[in-house]
Amino acid sequence: MLKHQTPVICLTTHDRIDCARINQEIIKQNYAAPLPIVHACSSSNYDQYLEDLFVKCDMLPLKDGAINLIQQSISAAIVAYDPAYIVHLEGDTWILDERVIRGYIKKMDANDDLLLCTCSWDDHDPRDVSAGWYPKQVLARAASFFDVDRQLRGVRTLGTQFFILRNRKDLIELIMALKPVQGESLERTFFREFVSSYRGRNVLRMREREPVHPAKRYQCERLSLFCQHWPACGTAEDPRPKTHPLYVEKTMIGKKEVLQRHGAIRNGPFIRKLLESKTFDYYNPGAKRY
Repeated sequence: MLKHQTPVICLTTHDRIDCARINQEIIKQNYAAPLPIVHACSSSNYDQYLEDLFVKCDMLPLKDGAINLIQQSISAAIVAYDPAYIVHLEGDTWILDERVIRGYIKKMDANDDLLLCTCSWDDHDPRDVSAGWYPKQVLARAASFFDVDRQLRGVRTLGTQFFILRNRKDLIELIMALKPVQGESLERTFFREFVSSYRGRNVLRMREREPVHPAKRYQCERLSLFCQHWPACGTAEDPRPKTHPLYVEKTMIGKKEVLQRHGAIRNGPFIRKLLESKTFDYYNPGAKRY
């Protein structure tokens, strides 16, 4: 039986519920071709909004919870839609230009070897971060121009914040078998499990965002991707030292400024509320703002 060709968005949220509501408005009310949304959420302060299917999940420790949300959303999407492609987005990760998603899927459609579309996450030695130097990422990027990174050379992590999966039984089984590993990031676990069965030729890299850390951690204009954890400029509350490579300066733009700069995205009451608000205590209650 042929799978449904319309991709399904699998949205996952813990406590950034206002970001998730706006994310749904972007996809449902501002995309020219809205996509089905399956939303797995572990917040006790959230009720179903625009999503086509809502999956209420238990609140678990960070990595356990993240994996559970991904697994629950993907499992529900396959049962309800059996789509050819699954697009995972964390609730606070907005893709404002739908052509980004459709462009990647078009490339995957043209090559049956491509099973996963994502980017490396933080393939650096901590010593490189303190020095502001990322040699592994520079070498990997240079190698890409000569097509010598077919085995994911220079990559040690695969991003889980935004990825696209081909709905293939063996790959879905790998996702469903993921378990948190103490002392290891989810992105590192995902990479390790993926390369145990697949190779570089099976990954379509989102090179526009590589390296993610530190310059593209909170936004990537080329992907129209915005994942700031604070609602507006001046509202970040970062307790880390200013020397930390991901430190959020008070002058960095937040989600409100993102919307202000993208005038085509206006439909939806939560979008308008953020744009019109002068105070932001209401936004993502209890969530960290860094």
